[in-house]
Amino acid sequence: LTRAQVRLLCEVISFRALRVRDVMTPRVDLEIVRLPARREDLPRAFRSSGQTCLPVTAGAEDAITGVLDAKAFWQRPDLPPERLVRPLPFLPEQARLEQALDRIRASGGSVAAVVDEYGAVVGLVTAESIVEEIVGDLADEFEPDHAPIVRIGPRRWRVHGRCPVRRLRRQVGTLPGGGGAVTAGGWVQDRLGRAA
Repeated sequence: LTRAQVRLLCEVISFRALRVRDVMTPRVDLEIVRLPARREDLPRAFRSSGQTCLPVTAGAEDAITGVLDAKAFWQRPDLPPERLVRPLPFLPEQARLEQALDRIRASGGSVAAVVDEYGAVVGLVTAESIVEEIVGDLADEFEPDHAPIVRIGPRRWRVHGRCPVRRLRRQVGTLPGGGGAVTAGGWVQDRLGRAA
């Protein structure tokens, strides 16, 4: 096998062990739209989130009820945003990625809500983030180049706090300490024993 084939085989094997929780965008990092909303406020929400789909809640409730797609929003200026909301499939955070990808594809969408054991939405997962676990980052012509890991010197790196620990380990090598941290920021907090 070539080096590239071995790497791809290792990624596929590791993919089978990953769970939705490992690749989701946590709820605290989501731009959530509360409906009803004024149509003129939504372009700002899409821009600030950097996402093409925004999770929505209805009324005073905090439960995510669906997703508003940017493409539908711009293609249908005649409809109120409430009429453009698509339902989301819900996945347990412990679901395997292959199961998640099957459910997302079956729903006809590209995103799913991730729920904890109590049924509370803890984040969103996209088909793109799942596929990137196998093939690596996909280029996005609309996404600015903000690499989550940048080498700044010998044995020195600048790492975004939301960078997944497994990605950091893959690029930098072994990290001290185990812990249950999923992100680089969580790993730092585990090591410091306090909020950073």
